[in-house]
Amino acid sequence: MFPGGIEERVDFLEWLFERNFYMLHGYQDDYDGLMRCTYDDEAKELVSFLVLADSSMPRPGLCALLQVGIFAGVFKCGWGGVMQRMVATKDWFDARYKEVIGNTYMLLLERMTVLPSYQGQGVGSRALGKALKDADAAGLPCILSTQLARNVTFYKRAGFHVVDESVAPEELGGYQNWIMKREPTVK
Repeated sequence: MFPGGIEERVDFLEWLFERNFYMLHGYQDDYDGLMRCTYDDEAKELVSFLVLADSSMPRPGLCALLQVGIFAGVFKCGWGGVMQRMVATKDWFDARYKEVIGNTYMLLLERMTVLPSYQGQGVGSRALGKALKDADAAGLPCILSTQLARNVTFYKRAGFHVVDESVAPEELGGYQNWIMKREPTVK
């Protein structure tokens, strides 16, 4: 999706993460526990991040996008490339979710990331485990989307199962996509 060299891609992804963080921070008061972070005090860095969003939470509108400066991406990357594909990709994902879950009330697990240097050390599993305990306490199913086969294995260990396997349209990259769901665990 992102043209250019690795440094250009990393720069853009960091910028995009910041915009998403600011935008989601605006919802934090209304949706308690929306953003979850793991911070390494010794290294002084954010090592993992995830969003556990209520499916009734409104998707960001034009005003929210303007407020956090997401449209600056047009100037950063141009409309004809990255930004246009991002909008088309978001529309495709929204349509896939709507087709798979309809209007079912659930939690959406989004933007789960762990710094590569912390992967394989249980950081992601612990962060996800805490979020899923909250989903269980609320009695709500949880759904997510991933594009990496290794993530399917990771999420299966946490109790998710594949409910949709599809391929994004070629103009969006033609990559594999899995939508996975986890029912709440009742104790």
